[in-house]
Amino acid sequence: VSNFAQQLTLVFFAAPETEQLRIEMKDCIGFKGDSLRDEQRACLFYIILYTFSHSIVAALSFCLWGGAFLTASSFLQKIDPLDVSLMFYLELDRLIDLIERPIFRHLHLRLLECEDDPYQEGSGAMLFRTLKSILMVLPQSTSYMILNERLSSTARFRQSAVALRGLSKHVEKGSKTDIFVKRLVKTRKLHCDAKWRNIRAESLEDPSRLIGEEQKLRAAQQRREWLGYADEEDEITTKEKMKKELLGEGSGKTEMVGVYEGLEEIQSSQMGRKEEEDNNNCETCIDAESGDEDKKGQWREYWAGNQ
Repeated sequence: VSNFAQQLTLVFFAAPETEQLRIEMKDCIGFKGDSLRDEQRACLFYIILYTFSHSIVAALSFCLWGGAFLTASSFLQKIDPLDVSLMFYLELDRLIDLIERPIFRHLHLRLLECEDDPYQEGSGAMLFRTLKSILMVLPQSTSYMILNERLSSTARFRQSAVALRGLSKHVEKGSKTDIFVKRLVKTRKLHCDAKWRNIRAESLEDPSRLIGEEQKLRAAQQRREWLGYADEEDEITTKEKMKKELLGEGSGKTEMVGVYEGLEEIQSSQMGRKEEEDNNNCETCIDAESGDEDKKGQWREYWAGNQ
């Protein structure tokens, strides 16, 4: 889902088919008015942010484009440590490269603006704070140097021209900023919970490792008593004896071979005797049948003479 949201970000900022959508979403929160069209644009921003929130960098990019600098700054303060990974840093590098392109040129000039209320969504103070927060998250790299040089060039001007007061002010509950931040935090929590489940599944140890040595010895002694062994030495000796009986030694194999050979001789002799007995029985049956035929002939002659 995160990769898909990142691809949607590239389509949003680069595809010519989304040009009209980019125009509608540009500064829709930073310079929001009270008209119906402004309310609809803010509602559309919230809907798209729901999708982009599955990727931290995609959500930050969309907030910078929509002028929701207070939302981005507040969300950066609530990033879960599980979200900070190598892929996260690579995506931040792409974000810095995107910010340096002409499409975000209006943000460079926004850093010099001075507002009566620096705590507004689209104020230059909140933009400076957001970019400074991204700089603090970045490791020492080329992207860090690029962003640091840009912020350093405007920091001295802002210190002399802008009184950054009230920046520790909390977001009002129920405001648009509060709704946006809650949506981002809630969506990222789903991803962090999934990562945490994977980490726990991969790092679960064998429960036996958590048992102390005394408990292991006690369990082993109880098992030996239940199996009938006197002690550990008796168990080892009995197992070795059983192993030898199962595998067999050289003399034992020779004896067994002799036994099987004797069995084959006995079986062959028994088969021979059985065949001889069957042959004798057959001869006896044949003799008996021939004697019966002779007796039948004598009786025929006797009855014929009497008649």
